[in-house]
Amino acid sequence: MTSFFAKLEKTFMAATFAEADCHEMANEYIDGAQTRKSGSLEEFLDTVGLGGVRYSYVIANL
Repeated sequence: MTSFFAKLEKTFMAATFAEADCHEMANEYIDGAQTRKSGSLEEFLDTVGLGGVRYSYVIANL
């Protein structure tokens, strides 16, 4: 279970650096991540450690 929390912590740290426009530093926290111009949602989820998570698309009227 510790590795799950370690991955979660790295993911949040990477997101924080990416929001601060420090993309190189964010990539250091995600092991083996490479900057891509386009990619699928499955590739993104695998990169951030959420490869097995189910998802669905929803359209909401606001």
